[in-house]
Amino acid sequence: MGYESKWNYVFRKSLSDSCPVTILSGAIIHEIADQIGRKSHSQPSTVKTAEQLGRKTYFYPPSIQSLVSQIDKQRLQIDQFVTLQNDRLRLALEEQRKQQISYFLKKSQVLIQQKDEEIIKAVNRAMELEEFVKL
Repeated sequence: MGYESKWNYVFRKSLSDSCPVTILSGAIIHEIADQIGRKSHSQPSTVKTAEQLGRKTYFYPPSIQSLVSQIDKQRLQIDQFVTLQNDRLRLALEEQRKQQISYFLKKSQVLIQQKDEEIIKAVNRAMELEEFVKL
């Protein structure tokens, strides 16, 4: 999966904004980084790409590298958090499934035992009726 297709998450605190998370795609982040580079009156920020293991590598001026690295760090932290939460959810669902299976097994055993008792009663009643008819 290419770098541009992954999502980067940028956290920002704002009292007026009800949603504290802004989601930006990789391409938008690189475009913003280019614009910041141009506004800082440093060298025009030209993005050079090099194919390395099927991923594009972006090179920025030092003034923007810290921003990009912070965004990448936050993206990785969020990916790790989401992975951890997925694992926890998977384990919780597995435990719930085991509990449900156990419950249904116990319930089915109780029902089978009740039916066995009904069969025994029916057989005894049939034997009583046969003896009554013979007399």
